[in-house]
Amino acid sequence: KIRLGFEDFISILCVQFGMLREMAVTLFEEFDTNKTGWVNLVDMCHKLSQTSKDQNILAMQEHALSAIFGLLDVDGSKDLDVAEFTEALGKLGIRRYDARSLFALLDTNRSNSVS
Repeated sequence: KIRLGFEDFISILCVQFGMLREMAVTLFEEFDTNKTGWVNLVDMCHKLSQTSKDQNILAMQEHALSAIFGLLDVDGSKDLDVAEFTEALGKLGIRRYDARSLFALLDTNRSNSVS
């Protein structure tokens, strides 16, 4: 499974996406439900797709998703194709196979793009 430790997670959200450290820490705590110090990216994407009742958490989730999407959408089309997705995750050290598997989970309507 694809997973990130605390420091990597914080670094990605703060350095690469410009999120405030406090927000990134709160999101990590939200995603690390079993308190192992690791966040599984598949579970994180699933959690992000759920609507939170806490407006602060919801705002942070939306901010994180917007920042991540903006970085991944290289051509500015407002859609991510599998090539953009796997290339961007590859830069984060995620294997191509794992990136494609994650993309398949996100592409629920099988359109070969996510938006």
